[in-house]
Amino acid sequence: MKELINLLICPKCHNKLDYDGIKLKCSNIICINWTEEFYSIDNKYVLVDFENSVLSKEVLIKLSGDSIVKRKTFPSKLHSFVKTIIHGSGSVTIKNLTYLNSYLNNNSKILIIGGGTIGSGMNKFINKNKDNIFSFDIYNSANINFIADAHSIPMKDNIFDLVIIQAVLEHVVSPHVVVKEINRVLKINGMVYAETPFLQHVHEGAI
Repeated sequence: MKELINLLICPKCHNKLDYDGIKLKCSNIICINWTEEFYSIDNKYVLVDFENSVLSKEVLIKLSGDSIVKRKTFPSKLHSFVKTIIHGSGSVTIKNLTYLNSYLNNNSKILIIGGGTIGSGMNKFINKNKDNIFSFDIYNSANINFIADAHSIPMKDNIFDLVIIQAVLEHVVSPHVVVKEINRVLKINGMVYAETPFLQHVHEGAI
């Protein structure tokens, strides 16, 4: 938690945050978040600039952070088997992540955008690098560290060696804004692993 807090910034003004062990607030006196602490759900802070997001604070609180869309955070073996038959095993992802691992070390910092549900082919990579991974999504999940909107990533500049965004960009309102944010949080020689489906059946709309 301490390492995560040190990396976080205000999603609205991008200034550093003040943390007293419990309360988390923006340090910027002219920011709206200076007067109101960030609330948490299941010990995960909600770091969203609701004034500039399609996410609703009221709905998020009402649902206790749960996703409006029904999801399987940890799918059963049967569900995983059927999904593998229909969509494949993610062998390309596994190959790509194995290649990326050769460039990472024990101190590498990794950010997963949209990590509420573990993506196809990601299990082994996450298990191997679990101590270096920070993950967020727009809903609460056992797989994430905080809740946020990728259009304003509440993380400091130039801190990640790798950003993973798997099957997310096709869901966001402004992909170019998300890409700009990814570039901001990446180190100068950092890497991005992105997957976006070329053809896929109708699924969740833009967020």
